[in-house]
Amino acid sequence: MKRSPTTRRLLWLFVIVGIAATDCIRLQSPHDNFMDIMGRRVGQNINDPHLLRAGFADPRFLLSVKELAAGHKELEYRHRGACSYFFEVDEKGTIVAWHYKGPDTDCIIVP
Repeated sequence: MKRSPTTRRLLWLFVIVGIAATDCIRLQSPHDNFMDIMGRRVGQNINDPHLLRAGFADPRFLLSVKELAAGHKELEYRHRGACSYFFEVDEKGTIVAWHYKGPDTDCIIVP
């Protein structure tokens, strides 16, 4: 079957757009997404309203506060299931580090 030049160009266009679209979509596991999103909180202020609105520093989920060396604090938050995450916050309220505790199956944010 012979196709017209216009039809061939359209087919090539669909192929190129399809490849570009699938290349742009980053398939990420829910746990990897959790790790990326939480890692981006480092450097932000714990009192930032965006953190509160997103639920990352919501006082309702705060489980404990522990005093650390050099005036830092470790704030433990409940996430889901058996997962908790911890923000290390300096004296100015800046998140300087974070880590989590719990199974990878609970420490997730669905992309």
